[in-house]
Amino acid sequence: GRAGWDVGGACGGASVGGKNVAGALAGSTDGGAGAAGEIQITSAEALTVGTLATGVGVAQTVSLGTTGGANLTLSNTTETLSGDTVTLNGSTGTVTIANTTFDVGAGSLTVEADEIDFAGGANSIQSAGGTLTLQPSAAGVSVSVGATVTGTLDIGTTDIAALQDGFASIIIGRYRH
Repeated sequence: GRAGWDVGGACGGASVGGKNVAGALAGSTDGGAGAAGEIQITSAEALTVGTLATGVGVAQTVSLGTTGGANLTLSNTTETLSGDTVTLNGSTGTVTIANTTFDVGAGSLTVEADEIDFAGGANSIQSAGGTLTLQPSAAGVSVSVGATVTGTLDIGTTDIAALQDGFASIIIGRYRH
């Protein structure tokens, strides 16, 4: 079955790296495949994630998001992902992955926001045959690759440098059908 958390307000007592950090959240699951082991968190406030872990050997679904322009940050997250489907949705805000190593393995990572920042350095976003999708929050938002352009989702040179070779595919933009 599914288990749910209803977290109102700030997560003031969360522990990250053995230290209490106001507003940080740790989530893990060892449940079944797909939605049976799902982690799904949406916040109207800025959300910082410190630990993200799923069960080994079973692909699970992880969905973290913010609404109303609030930012979503993975702050050098300790992550254990195993072929999972991971969605990070910053809506009209910014999604920042500050990890020096964020490895999605053979799974998929979709990052959706009006600004995406990979702040962990060169080759910090990794995969062994998985899929990466970077897309703006809405179909009408333009995408700029390699440059900063006001009013667009810009995937800058720092973001491109963060992508380590090994993804089966990298999709930038929204698919229209």
